[in-house]
Amino acid sequence: MEPVQPLVDLRDARSYVVVQIGRQVWLARNAAFPTQPSWCYEDQPGDCETNGRLYTWEKAREACPNGWHLPSDDEWIKLERYLGIPDDSLYAEGFRGTDEGARLRTGGDAGFAAPISGYRRPDGSYDRRGKRSAYWTSTEADHRSAWHRDIRSDDGRIYRSSVPKEYALSVRCIRDEKRETLNEKR
Repeated sequence: MEPVQPLVDLRDARSYVVVQIGRQVWLARNAAFPTQPSWCYEDQPGDCETNGRLYTWEKAREACPNGWHLPSDDEWIKLERYLGIPDDSLYAEGFRGTDEGARLRTGGDAGFAAPISGYRRPDGSYDRRGKRSAYWTSTEADHRSAWHRDIRSDDGRIYRSSVPKEYALSVRCIRDEKRETLNEKR
């Protein structure tokens, strides 16, 4: 883990700690940009400052600042591979790895600092605060669901599965990769 210059989201002046894990650069805080709709856990506005907002999959794609994006399933897999999940289980559903999820939690050694912030169900109820953090990826599993990750308080592994897009989960942004163009090569 390497600390990186903090980021200020110019849309709302919110400051984010940034961390490099392997070759990827991540926000070390859940996204909190107020898209419509998005929610604070149990509709408590102060909770968004600590744990970020909860977004449906459609709105999760608008949550990241310019130059950053909602990570794909493959970008999560790259992170998980770097942390030590074996290649033969990276694309499996369910629990994978050994302690990689614990390393991503608040207090873990990766610098990711994931709070165990729960999620919002499509019926408007909130669930799993203190037990799970659920993170969207940008990758659809099918037309009704997308891949996500759970980081749990009671298990060190990382859980991978698809979730219906109407759920509201947390977002962790990753920096866009700088692409070299033909003009830059000259």
